[in-house]
Amino acid sequence: MTLPAIIQKQQDKVTVTKVKKAYSIFSQAYTLAIEANGGMQKEDWDCNSFDVTSDGSKQARCYLSYMLPYIKNVSECYVKNGLSTSECTFSSFNKGDTSEDGKTTHYYSLQGANLGALGDGGGAYSIAADGIEFMGYRNTIIIKTDRKPKNVLNQNIFLFRLGENRLTYSVCEQATQIEHYLRGYTAPGCICSAVDWILLYENLDYMRCPDKVAINGKHSCH
Repeated sequence: MTLPAIIQKQQDKVTVTKVKKAYSIFSQAYTLAIEANGGMQKEDWDCNSFDVTSDGSKQARCYLSYMLPYIKNVSECYVKNGLSTSECTFSSFNKGDTSEDGKTTHYYSLQGANLGALGDGGGAYSIAADGIEFMGYRNTIIIKTDRKPKNVLNQNIFLFRLGENRLTYSVCEQATQIEHYLRGYTAPGCICSAVDWILLYENLDYMRCPDKVAINGKHSCH
């Protein structure tokens, strides 16, 4: 194995470890938050004390406030209108390609398509738990596994969704073919995260050798 291949394999291992750890952290916190509130789903949690803002952060701020007591080693900052209300030390989600107002960070598919924008730094919390950076946005938890300027879904950006009773990893439908991981969606507007693949097979080979692996077939380049 060549030196670049060894380095890439080690980098992939670090990413896999972070994704698995992040899923464990938020899955447990979300489950405990539901249990602590008598089994009520997040839509029934009391969010009246959270102001409605143009950045769409009310839900994320509310839901995370219920979950944060069950997350250890957390640092947080709330971002509103592009400015942090306290010193924000986690800036990865505010870097990368920006719009003219300098507030909108875009994210892309593995194939380079622009999948959307994280307005005002996500409009909610930038969070680090055990060294992994997270951002809450509406019903979604977004993690970033490195400090690279560009945000690429299923490469250094991974999504978890606060679903019914549990944490899930697709906005609507799960991938049925490798191409869905590469595009970042199963259909337009239907974001597709590769977290399910990572949890099952502990690699990023959907990205390394997409022509050699399949959802219902071989799961490794080797």
